[in-house]
Amino acid sequence: MRASHADRERTTDVLRSGFAEGRLDKAEFDRRVDLSARAVTQGDLQQLILDLPNGPLMGPPAVPQSQVPATFYPAPPAPNYHVPGVYPGPAHPGWLAPPPNAPTNRLAIGALLCGLGGMFYGLTSIPAVILGHKARAEIRQKREQGDGLAVTGLVFGYLGLAFWALLVLVIGTFTI
Repeated sequence: MRASHADRERTTDVLRSGFAEGRLDKAEFDRRVDLSARAVTQGDLQQLILDLPNGPLMGPPAVPQSQVPATFYPAPPAPNYHVPGVYPGPAHPGWLAPPPNAPTNRLAIGALLCGLGGMFYGLTSIPAVILGHKARAEIRQKREQGDGLAVTGLVFGYLGLAFWALLVLVIGTFTI
């Protein structure tokens, strides 16, 4: 059966997924995408993705769709794209929220307190930044609560550092 533009796009999506997962190197990915653009039949497209987890594509049945019961030709599953190295946030469907009785991370509380203190005493801004980053890492790893506290501590810590650095720069400029 001849391949349609939609068939070529689905094949290219499977190839992109294989490339993103590290199953294909750049040269092999480029070669297969070029072949998928020039493919004439669905068999040509299936040969390009047989060794990838998301392929081969399911072709239409041999009889017309009107004569096929709905259970005979199910819709293909939705592709599951995963970008390595990206922390999924609450909007991501695979994100696991901390359980409601999870404890609040103590480093996050410390980051917030040091960040607020850094606005008045510049030296506590440095621990606020360190504690904030450590708290966010622990929160992701242990599924604890307190990510907002850690982010707020980081923001106040960086603002405190910028404020005190600017203050020292201005005082140094006018005293010379």
